Amino acid sequence: MFCHAADRYTILHRFDKGANDSNNQEAIRPLLHGDVLYASTRGNNTDKKGNLFRLNKDGTGFAVMHEFVGGDADGHSPCGALIADGDRLYGMTSRGGRGKGGVMFRLKPDGSDYTVLHVFQGWYYDGDTPYGTLLLDAGKFYGLTARGGTNDSGVLFRINKDGSDFALLRCFSGGRADGATPYGSLTADAAAFYGTTFAGGSRNKGVLFRVNKDGSDYKVLHHFTGGFDNGSNPAGSLLVHGDLLIGMTFDGGSGDKGIIFSIHKDGTGFRILRNFPSNGAEGSHPHGSLALHNETLYGVTRTGGRGEAGVLFSLKPDGKQFTVLRRFADPSSHTTTDDGIEPYGSLSVHENTLYGMTRRGGKGGGVLFRYALSTP
Repeated sequence: MFCHAADRYTILHRFDKGANDSNNQEAIRPLLHGDVLYASTRGNNTDKKGNLFRLNKDGTGFAVMHEFVGGDADGHSPCGALIADGDRLYGMTSRGGRGKGGVMFRLKPDGSDYTVLHVFQGWYYDGDTPYGTLLLDAGKFYGLTARGGTNDSGVLFRINKDGSDFALLRCFSGGRADGATPYGSLTADAAAFYGTTFAGGSRNKGVLFRVNKDGSDYKVLHHFTGGFDNGSNPAGSLLVHGDLLIGMTFDGGSGDKGIIFSIHKDGTGFRILRNFPSNGAEGSHPHGSLALHNETLYGVTRTGGRGEAGVLFSLKPDGKQFTVLRRFADPSSHTTTDDGIEPYGSLSVHENTLYGMTRRGGKGGGVLFRYALSTP
């Protein structure tokens, strides 16, 4: 079946700013578990602390599963995506809890049995302020926080699924030799973890690193320096594609609007696959992480396109065939605000369909959308 481009994009839910379904999605990737989408809204950090919600993949059945309240007993401002394991969902918040540095939690898919498993308290012995998603590897969770640790520059941590045996595997030190402030998530292959930091490194524009799964043999593989031939300030996660790591930076490149890059796992062969041009017509400032489906990469930019509302794009892993699939705030909508504006996070792909969220638009609080990919 082949869909015309105008028919491929569907808004599944419009978030009502100020209402109970909350607003201001940030760095979020919807999880499709069975036939149900699970995701979160971040809230406004005052009277709304964010929530966890579910809806069917056709857009029906929207329901809030948990409303965050903050304080010592709960987190607020959820980050990243939920992770499904067995009959439980796991996730993190970037704020709240006794240390005000966020929490790790679990709950059942129906919203019951919500439990805080770990409270991030910062200082030298704990992480503080996670922004990414947990990674489940060999029965344990691993993650990054943007602050905390011995240098308050972020940490890499490990924790059991029941919240026990929390351990710091790496404390980032920043400065010219190391990264600081990781905003994304870890990526793994059979041998190691890979990730990026938003700051630190030789120009304080972030680094790309590799580390063994026990925290040993940490190496900075690449320093982001900005300028014409390099990116700066990566805010998402890496994608493993054979011997390559593929990712994006929010700034840098020939137009200083961000890049898509690839690099070998040993740190050699850094290559810019795509410079986002300075005029912004094809998107600018890519955000979140790339999705891979049928040897094609998919992603979003936070701005650029029509009215600086952002774009949805595709690209081959060799850097060829860049295509803008959707410019948000399209005039085909009834009004500009009827469409999503400013996609802010990562895409999920399932059965030839992309799912994503925007930070603004809709009823004021953004939208959750799907995009049907063409099939041969």
